[in-house]
Amino acid sequence: MTEVILSMAKHDARRLELTLLEGRFDGPQRVRLPRRTYSVYLVPASSFDAWRCDKKMNQPGVYMLLEDPSADNPRLYIGKADLRANGKGALSRVIEHRDQGRHRWCHTAVLLVDEPKNFTATELKFLESHLIRMAREAGRNSPENIDTPSAGDVEDDVYNDLRAVLADARLMIASMRMLFLEPPLAGSESGSDIDPVSAATEPARAASSTELFMRLRGSTEPAVLVHSAGSWVLKAGSTIKGECTDRRIGRIRSVHAAAVDGERTTAAISFTSASAAASFVSGNPRNGNLSWADAEGTSLGDLKDSGAFA
Repeated sequence: MTEVILSMAKHDARRLELTLLEGRFDGPQRVRLPRRTYSVYLVPASSFDAWRCDKKMNQPGVYMLLEDPSADNPRLYIGKADLRANGKGALSRVIEHRDQGRHRWCHTAVLLVDEPKNFTATELKFLESHLIRMAREAGRNSPENIDTPSAGDVEDDVYNDLRAVLADARLMIASMRMLFLEPPLAGSESGSDIDPVSAATEPARAASSTELFMRLRGSTEPAVLVHSAGSWVLKAGSTIKGECTDRRIGRIRSVHAAAVDGERTTAAISFTSASAAASFVSGNPRNGNLSWADAEGTSLGDLKDSGAFA
């Protein structure tokens, strides 16, 4: 195996460990981030059988099947694989598709996997749904998934954790020059001239990067935050939690009572920090760097680390 260390942002703020599992760039690869338990694997179809018994690749996860990128409008299929009693997980599920005659066009599989305790059915359902949506929005491949499955309901803290997983996964996948989650930059139809690392770590170049989002459990509409003139402004129409469990936050809500109708803001409200805004929305103390994320799922903390957000 050959290991390559990639520094993804200034001050070495993001460090990726890329391992060439067969010592060659056209073979299977693994990408990891420090202090993360999940990994991303890239496995060419020609290597499926050689790695079919690998325990790590057969952890539960989400698998992404990609057609040869040289094809006209290359196809993509995204699915999830729970860990079954026989110990078979993501890669085994991919091989089952092949053996059943499905997705024979598959040229490469990308696997996002983690330990069973971290990727339960709930987490996998959420990740599958959001990855399909991200791929559709990027528009680089033709998804064979007929519908986008429901992401299901998750607790607020789990939701924020999974948004962070999605942001990390997008970065790791792009580092292997797999761009199916990367929207082409303005002025480029195919995006073939885009450097994958830059595309994954420059959310400020996206039109939606000035807006940050936070969604409460059970809510169909998020709270929306913008940073303007040194203030953090919660936009009118943002959804907030009706119940407030913190006395201090309750007092702040009472000050802004005229700008709230039920569980929705009717006017913009300015805060001194993103954490104060997140706490106002949730009704309990929250970390703004973890609670807010851009449209691509990159957390505010990671945006700050990459230099994309002051």
